[in-house]
Amino acid sequence: MSAIKPAPPAVFTFTVGLLLGTVTLSTCQATDLSLGLAAAGFIVPYKDTPVKVMPLPAVGYEDGTLFWQGARGGFHVVENSSHRLDFYLGVDPRQFRPQDSTDWLIRQLNKRRIGVASGLAYTLTTRAGDFSTSLERDVINHSDGMSVEAAWSYTLRQDRWSLIPAAGVRWDNGAQNRYYYGISEEESRRSHLAEWHPGDAFTPWLGLSLRYAPGDQLLTYISAQYERLPDEVRHSPMSDRDSAAIITAGFSYRFL
Repeated sequence: MSAIKPAPPAVFTFTVGLLLGTVTLSTCQATDLSLGLAAAGFIVPYKDTPVKVMPLPAVGYEDGTLFWQGARGGFHVVENSSHRLDFYLGVDPRQFRPQDSTDWLIRQLNKRRIGVASGLAYTLTTRAGDFSTSLERDVINHSDGMSVEAAWSYTLRQDRWSLIPAAGVRWDNGAQNRYYYGISEEESRRSHLAEWHPGDAFTPWLGLSLRYAPGDQLLTYISAQYERLPDEVRHSPMSDRDSAAIITAGFSYRFL
């Protein structure tokens, strides 16, 4: 395999928390639109909760300033061949639905909803790969939480195949962790589970994406991400796992 940069992909395979985001810089100013469909399987840490499979739209748009990539849209503050700074609004897909668990005690807890966050993301492209960092905060007052992430990815390309290993670490503040994994005094009385008030924590993750483009307009892909959960999460009475994962597969069609 030769390690060279591919053409800008037609779709952004994303992860926020459990979804893997692979960033590839582009200096193309022409309008670029792609549409497709994906499916994601979530292995969540919540006790006695089976794997959840969800269909996901795969929408990509780029006009040199505005963009929409997977579950994130915004505008490029700075963009060139080596640097990119984006302001964005994005969906945080983490959620907890008590009815998904087969554990009666877990089913007595409150629902935790999908979030929406605003943030800044910076990416530096080098010969050693893409180095990115992002800062985002909940904007719809579900958790009032904040997350910071640092990540690295490297693209290996051979003909129409691309292999992209990635690694990173995410810091979630206490408000974020308490919303998704905490148990309040009122919930404890109702469910008989112990109260849990987690603080901030770091979550390391590893990812791998495989892409195949049979032509200039069609792209197919599969990606996986594994997270090693911190003590603040895996010791929660809501949790029975020490890791979480997601596998995403799909396709997109690029309109030239």
